[in-house]
Amino acid sequence: MKRTKLALVGAALLAATAMPVLADGGAKLGLGYFRTNAPIGARYWFTDKVAGDVGIGLNGVPLTDNNGAQSTKVGFALDVGIPIVLMGDEHTMFFFRPGFAYQTNPTSYDNTNSLITSKTLWISGDLGVEHFIGKKFSVEVAHGIMYQSYDSGVTNSKKLNSFMTEGLGVTSLGFHYYFWPN
Repeated sequence: MKRTKLALVGAALLAATAMPVLADGGAKLGLGYFRTNAPIGARYWFTDKVAGDVGIGLNGVPLTDNNGAQSTKVGFALDVGIPIVLMGDEHTMFFFRPGFAYQTNPTSYDNTNSLITSKTLWISGDLGVEHFIGKKFSVEVAHGIMYQSYDSGVTNSKKLNSFMTEGLGVTSLGFHYYFWPN
């Protein structure tokens, strides 16, 4: 777990230091999200064709341990993607977004009273549309395919791996509000 946190902090610092270097006339920064399980996020357009997304989410789960003690355990989600514009105009962009997401979810306690936490990894490839309703506010929808690896966290259990389709539409509409540059 410490290695995962260290890797996430390192990736965030690397991305933050790379942004000004990669920026050109198309650079802009907006807050919003792409994936609903990581709704606190941002999108940074390095150019008018390539952006970077990052989103985080937290999930509190009330659990009771084997001694009857109740507490809320917190899981997290991280979503990272790179939208690449394939075509568009000044109001609408059609993009391809390769992405990566990781989520933990506390589920229960085992017979030794150790917390069991499930872990899910997604690697996705989505086609989507970001449409600007105003000068700074956009909404987006997407669909695509993803590889999922699920680990229940239970000792000696097998990981479940699968391929699936996904649709991010009306029930999970993404959005961004671009506040920079003014």
